[in-house]
Amino acid sequence: MLALLDDIIDFSRLEADGLRVEHRAFRPRSVVEQCLEVMTPLAQGKGLALNCSVVDGGVQAVWGDQYRTRQVLLNLLSNAIKFTASGSIDVAMNSRSLPDGRTEVRFSVSDTGEGIARDDLGRLFAAFQQLEGSWSRQHGGAGLGLAISKRLAELMGGTITLETAPGRGSTFHFTIVGEPAEVVAPPSTRPLERPFEAETKTLWVLLAEDDEVNQIIVLDMLQRLGHQADVVKSGVEALQALDQQTYDAVLMDVQMPGLDGFEVTRRIRSVRGNQMYIIALTAHALPGERERCLAAGMNDYLSKPVRLSDLREVLARLA
Repeated sequence: MLALLDDIIDFSRLEADGLRVEHRAFRPRSVVEQCLEVMTPLAQGKGLALNCSVVDGGVQAVWGDQYRTRQVLLNLLSNAIKFTASGSIDVAMNSRSLPDGRTEVRFSVSDTGEGIARDDLGRLFAAFQQLEGSWSRQHGGAGLGLAISKRLAELMGGTITLETAPGRGSTFHFTIVGEPAEVVAPPSTRPLERPFEAETKTLWVLLAEDDEVNQIIVLDMLQRLGHQADVVKSGVEALQALDQQTYDAVLMDVQMPGLDGFEVTRRIRSVRGNQMYIIALTAHALPGERERCLAAGMNDYLSKPVRLSDLREVLARLA
């Protein structure tokens, strides 16, 4: 439900022309590596091979929106894994210089799934549309991911195209266009494995989050910041963990099955008072959401998707 809400918020902002892309220097290669870090466990869980081919084309960095580029690529990878029962997912990236001096970066995601029928192609990028096949219906969804991805690609000067045939899988091509940027530091082949600058104190954090992808992302951030963490996926498990172990802070997802983050916080406060530092994890762009979290007894607030710099700033208050 939270992922659906995020999609609806993004789509509403796109429809109202209220979503703007950033223009900062970033390495497209790093985006691919970050997405693979997130998606590899999901692919392995289904027995799928996840392969990657990256060719910089002489351009290592561009001016653009790293976060929105990652959002589109993650969506394409998530769909590929979701709709592929066996075989592999292949990710490719390359870049080329355009006649006007700008750089086009092209990402491709290929799968060995069932493919898409010709009659369905016209509805593929339409909002709130699902394909009629039983495989698509089995996995559900609101039909917003590709619609959002298409609009984001266009905002970044690119496009999304598709090559597919029933029984032959699908390949989505996604491009962005930006000015070439200078590389500030030597490129890293595995940037996420490089430890973040050490904090003054190592914290032991309890992450209460039911979404598997969010778990992977936040746990990786905590590790890069030099902190240790345990993870639970429900409010009941969070209360049980707090009874068994002492933590410096709790990252509390507001929306969880059973007991939500608000109720868990109230129960913690009724037993422990203000001894526990609780940080809300909640959907962004919701009016009054921050105030609601603080009123429930939470000490701080982080909106999803969580950014590393924001997480570091919040935890630095305890370190």
